[in-house]
Amino acid sequence: MTKQLLLLLFLTIYVPILSFCFNTTAYPNSQVLSSYYTLYWRVDKATSQIYMAFEVKTNGWIGFGIGEQTSGSMPGSDMVIGVITDSGPSITDRYALAFSTPFIDDCQSWTLVSGSKSAGQVFFEVSRKLDTGDTQDRVIPPGPVRILYATGASQQLSYHGATRGATMVRFYDSTSSTKKDRTKKSEFETVQTAKFLMPDVKVPPAETTYMCASFVLPDISDGHIIQVDPVIDVASEDANPDFVHHMLIHICDVGQFWQKYITPDVCFSPLGNLGTGCNSLLYAWAVGMDSLILPPQAGFRIGNESSHGIVQIIIEIHYNNVHQRTDIVDRSGIRIHYTPTLRQYDAGVMTLGDVVVKLPDISAHTPYIEYETDCPSQCTSQWAHSITVFADFQHMHQIGKQMWTTHWRGDKMIGYLNRVDFYSFDFQQNTPMNIEIQPGDRFNIHCAYDSSSRSSVTKFGESSQDEMCMEFISYYPIITTDQRPYVFCGYVRDRTNVGTWCGDINTRQINWNLKNPSIKDPAGTGTITFGKKPTVCPV
Repeated sequence: MTKQLLLLLFLTIYVPILSFCFNTTAYPNSQVLSSYYTLYWRVDKATSQIYMAFEVKTNGWIGFGIGEQTSGSMPGSDMVIGVITDSGPSITDRYALAFSTPFIDDCQSWTLVSGSKSAGQVFFEVSRKLDTGDTQDRVIPPGPVRILYATGASQQLSYHGATRGATMVRFYDSTSSTKKDRTKKSEFETVQTAKFLMPDVKVPPAETTYMCASFVLPDISDGHIIQVDPVIDVASEDANPDFVHHMLIHICDVGQFWQKYITPDVCFSPLGNLGTGCNSLLYAWAVGMDSLILPPQAGFRIGNESSHGIVQIIIEIHYNNVHQRTDIVDRSGIRIHYTPTLRQYDAGVMTLGDVVVKLPDISAHTPYIEYETDCPSQCTSQWAHSITVFADFQHMHQIGKQMWTTHWRGDKMIGYLNRVDFYSFDFQQNTPMNIEIQPGDRFNIHCAYDSSSRSSVTKFGESSQDEMCMEFISYYPIITTDQRPYVFCGYVRDRTNVGTWCGDINTRQINWNLKNPSIKDPAGTGTITFGKKPTVCPV
C-alpha cells in the first residue's frame, strides 16, 4: 500500500511537470533573452508563418513584442500578452503608442497553440504571419529584428518593473543571404584585428554616466577598416544586465579634448561640438546591435598616407547603472578589422541636419514642435559623383519624439532616407541600408519634440539635457573638398543669420546666402500610420 501511495504522489507531482513542457525539438532556433526568459522559434517560409515558444520563470503574465525597427522602444511596438488562469491559457494581440498599458488590437493576429505552467514557470506556443498586413502589427523582416520582452507577477496585466528587456533576434535571413555573405571579406585581403577597450574603468554609482577614452588606431601607413564589432564586457553585463547602454565612436584630431581623455573620465559628448576636434562618427552601438560590416568594395581609410585617414578616436560609453552599484569595473569597447590591402573606395561619414547645434530654443510645455532643415540640391550638385549610403544614424536627445528624412530628386520625393516614428534616446542605432544619392538630390531632415515635461526652454547644445537634430550617413566613395573630407551638409546659424554649411570643416564653406531649409516639404510627410484602426481585418 505504501508503494502505491508513493507512486500516486510521483504521478501527481511529476507527470504534469513533464506534460507541461513543450517539445523544444520542434524549434530549431532559440535565444536566451535573460536569466528568466527563453525564446524558441521556427519560420515556415513557404507559408510565411512564424512559430514561437516562450519559457518564462513567472507565475504571472508574459509579454513579447516586435519593436519599430529604427527604434526598439516600447512605444511603437506590436505585442502578444499571455496569461494562464484557472480557466486556462489565453493570449491577447496588443500594440503600444506610449509607456502605458498597451491597447488591444482591433484584429487579433496571434494564434495560441498551447500554454501551460509548472513549478514557477509558464510555457506558451504561438504563431502568426510574418506580415499580417495589419496597421497595428509590425512586419517580422529578415535579418536582425528589434524585440522586447517582459513579465509580471500578477495574472492581471500590470507594470513589469525591472523584469523587462530589449534586444535583437535574427529570426531568419533572406533567401540570398548567408552568414558568410555578412562578413563581406575578400579572399585576397589580409585582415588584422585590434581591440580598443575601456582600461578597467570603475564606473561611478550613478544611474546614468557618460565616460570617454582616447585611443590611437594601429600604426600602419595605409589601410582600410572593413568591420567594427562591439565588445561588451561579460563580467559587467552579468553583474548588471544592459549596463553598457550605448556607445559612440568619434573620429577626432589630436587636441586638448582628445588628450584630456587619454585617461578615461566622465565626459560630455563631443557630438556636435566643433571645439572638441571630433567632427564625425565611425560607429554607433546600442543594446542588441550587430557589428558594422562595410560593403566589400569600401572601407574607412586609416593611416597617415591619406589626407583623410583616421588616426585617433574617442570611445564614449553611456553606462546604465540602475542599482547604483559601486563594484563594477568595465572593459567594454570595440574590435576593428582592418587590412593594408586597399579596397576600391574610401568610405566617409557626413553630418546632415543641424550640423553644429544652433537651432532656436524649444518652448516649454509644448507637446509637439517640429524643426526642418535640409541638405539642399545646391550643395549636392557640387559633388563630383554619386554616393551609396550603407548606414544611417539619426540623433536627438531626451525630448525627441519623431525624426524622418525625405529624399528628393528634382520635384519628386523618391522615398525616406531614414525614419523613426517613436524616437527614444535610450534606443538609438546605426540603420543599415543601400541607397544611392545623386548629385542634385535634396534631403529634408525633420525633428519633432515634446517639451510637455519641461518648465523652461530647452536649448540646442551638447549636454544630454539640451537637444540635437543631427543625422550621420556612412557612405562611399568619399567626397572631398580641397583634399579634406566633406563632413557637413545642413543648417547653420549665428546671432543674426541662417545659412547652409556644405563642405569640409573650414568655416569658409558656409553659404550665408543659401537659406535653410532651401525648400520645405509639403505637409504630411511625417504622418504616422502605425496603430491606426484597419478598415478591415486582413485574412
